[in-house]
Amino acid sequence: MSIGNEGQQKNKSIFNKNIQSKLLLRHLAAGDKELLKLTHQLKTLNLNIIDVFKQLKSESEDVRTLQSKITENKKSTLIKPLNSYSEVLMYIKTAYKLLIGRTESFVEAKKEELYLE
Repeated sequence: MSIGNEGQQKNKSIFNKNIQSKLLLRHLAAGDKELLKLTHQLKTLNLNIIDVFKQLKSESEDVRTLQSKITENKKSTLIKPLNSYSEVLMYIKTAYKLLIGRTESFVEAKKEELYLE
């Protein structure tokens, strides 16, 4: 292979990786949460996630918009477990209050029994 062809192949490879990384970012922005697929795609493309986000800094407004969508998706993904966790804590707190209330009423009943005897 001549030097000219090698240069063209290298440029074509870089161009393809850039296109593929942009498609990957769009895929992320769509909210796909299949991280194993993402990891596999990054390995297939021989990309590092840090390199992908470095590229974001140097890309157009379109790519920056995708980055904000990715961030929003991360937030919405985290909100669901946090809400569930908050609900569980609320149930525990309610159960605790009920238990304390029953204990107090039990103690009061025992006091009354003692006074009646």
